[in-house]
Amino acid sequence: MPIVRRDGFDMPLVHPDLGKANWLFFQADSDFDAVFQTLVKTLNTDLTHVKAHTKLLVQALEWEHKDKTDDILLRGGELDDANRWLQQALVTAKHPVPTPTQLGFIQASQALADRLRQQEQAEQQRQLRQARRAALTAIVAGLIMAGLALFAFAQKRQVETVQESQINALSRYSLILTESGNSFDGLLEALRAGQQLRKQLKRADDTTHSQVLTALQTAVYQQGWREHNRLTGHTNDVERLAISPDGQLIASASRDHSIRLWDQQGQGLYILEGHDQTVTNVTFSSDGQMLASTSADRTVKLWTLTGELIRSFRFDDKTNDVSFSPDGERVAIATNQQVILLTLDGEIIQRFRHKNWVNSVEFSADGQRLLTATEKAALLWTLEGKVLQTLSSDNWVNMAQFSPHQPGQTPIIAAAGDKAVQLWTTAGEELEPLLHDGWVNSVRFSPDGQTVVTTDSSKQILLWDLNQRTAQVFPQDRDMVDAVFTPDSKALIIASRDNVIRLWRRGEDIIQPPLYQKSVDQLALNQDGSRVATRTGSTLELWSNTGERLQSWPFENALRDISVGLWSRGEDSEEVLAIASQNQVQIQTLTGDLLHTWDYPAPVNSVDISPDGTLVVVTTGTEVSLVSATGEVLKILSEQDGVTPGSAEARFSPDGSHVAIRSYGTTLQIWHLADDALTTLTHDDTIHTFSFRTGETPLLASGSDDNTLRLWSLDGTEQTRLNNETTFNQIRFSADGQYLAAVDADNRISLWTVNHAQLSPLIELVRHRNGINDLGFHPESTHLVSAGADEQVIVWDLAELSLAKLMGNACQVVNTYLTTNRQLEGGDRKLCEGVNLSQ
Repeated sequence: MPIVRRDGFDMPLVHPDLGKANWLFFQADSDFDAVFQTLVKTLNTDLTHVKAHTKLLVQALEWEHKDKTDDILLRGGELDDANRWLQQALVTAKHPVPTPTQLGFIQASQALADRLRQQEQAEQQRQLRQARRAALTAIVAGLIMAGLALFAFAQKRQVETVQESQINALSRYSLILTESGNSFDGLLEALRAGQQLRKQLKRADDTTHSQVLTALQTAVYQQGWREHNRLTGHTNDVERLAISPDGQLIASASRDHSIRLWDQQGQGLYILEGHDQTVTNVTFSSDGQMLASTSADRTVKLWTLTGELIRSFRFDDKTNDVSFSPDGERVAIATNQQVILLTLDGEIIQRFRHKNWVNSVEFSADGQRLLTATEKAALLWTLEGKVLQTLSSDNWVNMAQFSPHQPGQTPIIAAAGDKAVQLWTTAGEELEPLLHDGWVNSVRFSPDGQTVVTTDSSKQILLWDLNQRTAQVFPQDRDMVDAVFTPDSKALIIASRDNVIRLWRRGEDIIQPPLYQKSVDQLALNQDGSRVATRTGSTLELWSNTGERLQSWPFENALRDISVGLWSRGEDSEEVLAIASQNQVQIQTLTGDLLHTWDYPAPVNSVDISPDGTLVVVTTGTEVSLVSATGEVLKILSEQDGVTPGSAEARFSPDGSHVAIRSYGTTLQIWHLADDALTTLTHDDTIHTFSFRTGETPLLASGSDDNTLRLWSLDGTEQTRLNNETTFNQIRFSADGQYLAAVDADNRISLWTVNHAQLSPLIELVRHRNGINDLGFHPESTHLVSAGADEQVIVWDLAELSLAKLMGNACQVVNTYLTTNRQLEGGDRKLCEGVNLSQ
């Protein structure tokens, strides 16, 4: 807006584009008061508010013009933005004010969103009921057909087929729920499938059995934080949560006008009724003996822990938050444009005036300061009403929190707003913010102050490590509004927009944690399984089987391959590591003593030690060489000898009589060491992996980009072929030949039992969050080790993957929910009937 003061200004000389602006003239003949009022009005105009006003007005008028059709109403993020705009506009009285048309448009949009959410919840319940009815129908049908089966064997088999189909349907539904982030419901459906499988265990085929085990394992083996209980009873959304200082009680404030008290197991204790409108917040006193609640009905109420009303204070406006002083003698109450500090008897001590609505208030740990959240700022006050710090924000501040007091730590302040949690020191120094994808509904510190949990409008729960500034993200299928840590930091209490409170705890309470958390390219177990060697980049490390790092050796160049085996020197032998690095092979002891170094003219691709420790096979891009323990080259195979050019990898068979050679293409060759004969096996696309099987039926398994897994006899005859949707990247037989494990491009580990050349599906293992780089079986075939690109090395105890064990672990997760939730249907309470939780 150009402003002209000088008389005699020649307007025609102004550039045409500049002339289009709104000019103000403060010349001698101008009406100064009128022009000045125009300037003041312009400076006070919030352009963001005006743009939103204009956009909403256009949408609202179109809605009216088209007979108020639902198709034009706001949804999702647009509706959230409109509600926030309306709240700020009404609170701050910004101009232009919302019109009745806009109000009606936003209210109709919210009503539609509420209806759709209720319909969605009803549909989810309908689908669950339908699945359960289908299960019941299948059982009834099975009973009817079983009666007819007395007369016809064929009809009996038909009943069994129907029952198996129902079990498979429940297993698939469980996997869908788990993979979509709803592992708790996935676990319940897997238990339904498991209970049905237990009833016909001897009749179910291997595929049905495998699908049930996979559904159970996938739902049970959830790392980190996971849901284990649900508190139901509220009839409308839960707004805020609080937990008592001793962690024994949970309080929830709801739009159904009530506060509910629960014990830590999720058992409902008391319903506190007395508010006439939405209860906006609830908090415990510092000694845990009293509750305070705020409400849209303009009151603050004090309660005993048994639900008796102690006192009620009425104010001129809606109350948003309340905080007890650490000594329990005062409360601070957040309301419209002020915070009021008063005694428990209602005597007003101080008023803290704000220019805008106050969303939250909190006492500092020493009780000497107050922290308030308001429009675009968090304010730090003395109890005398003096502002110590104005912590400005670019967005509306929804909630502000002090970090817990910890000796030696600098306290910080967190403020939740639009797409960010802003952080400051109490001295006002701004820190790196925590960025989000949507509006942040809540922010809470862990008791040690090292972690922050946030919920946002993008249906996510995020756990932030304040030291690393990294977050664990937990996508949800519903809006999350609040999350709070228990005092021991072992559990999270979470409120969502479906009227339900969820209790989370760490998954490691049920499952064994990773052996160690490190990205690993390759692993190799020693002869008795007590040591694990790992290769990562240019570093070789040796670990105990309990996860203790024993040795670490850095190399100048990236490592290409490693092998662990016996090294025979006359009558003596010891375990060694064979290491391929650039153009060199090194043999060293497990303590790091170097025994041999062999140089090659070309880069070394792989190295492997024979089972008896007398031979080493080495591949380069041009040849395959067989070397004795003393370093003597015994045999070299190249393209002239029939070896496919570009050998990528060579491995000994378990008995040392054969070597398999994989090319970078579609061929795999078996080198018969007794007569130097070569047998060539061919896939339709690039081969990535292979593994020998020992025993009465020696086999070679191979996996390829042609999406097949094939079993071959050692004479080159194809015995079995499995088709898959993606590539098999890793294949390993167990040492006893009883199991075959394979990793595909979907990061699934498929496990089969092996009978001669026949594979029977056992289970699919789902726990890694990213690619799986390598597999290895324990020499006794009792455990499987997987190394992932997700920085996890996981040990799978095969004995824990039985139906009884998985059912027992699943019931450990949901047992509290099944025994304490009063709204469960009768059949659901029996999901763990007959299951041994000690399994």
